[in-house]
Amino acid sequence: RVLTGRRRFLVVVRAGDASLHPAWVDPSHPRSFDLVVSYYGRDPERYRDAPFRRVDDPGQKFEGLKALLEREGFWRDYDWIWLPDDDLATEPAGIDRMFAMMEALSFDLAQPSLDWHSHYWWGITLRSPSFCVRCTDMVEIMAPCFSRGFLERCLPTFGANLSGWGLSFVWPHLLGRGLRRCGILDDVTVTHTRAGGGPSYERLRAE
Repeated sequence: RVLTGRRRFLVVVRAGDASLHPAWVDPSHPRSFDLVVSYYGRDPERYRDAPFRRVDDPGQKFEGLKALLEREGFWRDYDWIWLPDDDLATEPAGIDRMFAMMEALSFDLAQPSLDWHSHYWWGITLRSPSFCVRCTDMVEIMAPCFSRGFLERCLPTFGANLSGWGLSFVWPHLLGRGLRRCGILDDVTVTHTRAGGGPSYERLRAE
């Protein structure tokens, strides 16, 4: 497919110093999405020479995203916005496929499935070979993709707590009952490369 005009899809990754996002973009090939790095590390030069914009916001994932999205309005120029963790292994073609499915299904909220090599919390998020997509009542905070309008509606919830835990169920609830606008995309998979825990959990306990 030949891509013309403005890009209608956006990725905003909360990135630390070991982020995997550089592999998500191939500058030599066309893509359907732009990428912005919401950086929470302390290296003043990290990702400065990359083909995408870096914005600095400290704190937990949704704490930093809320600050960025309320402060700046660039994301309102896009139709769908993906907010992944930085430890997901994927390729540009997979991200293109995810956005194409979001548009084709008119989903307001969804996530790619996790492949079977992934660390995972919820079994439902693992790829099911029997389906292309499953309509669900949860989407994990690890990799949610929003329509622009629904992200505007959900943005106040980003400050509900420090961890973001529970938002996986709050967001689908906000869509209303019986509406097939939320799901897990089995035709698009990513690999969650790191186990749960780490410095974030220690910081949450301290606060």
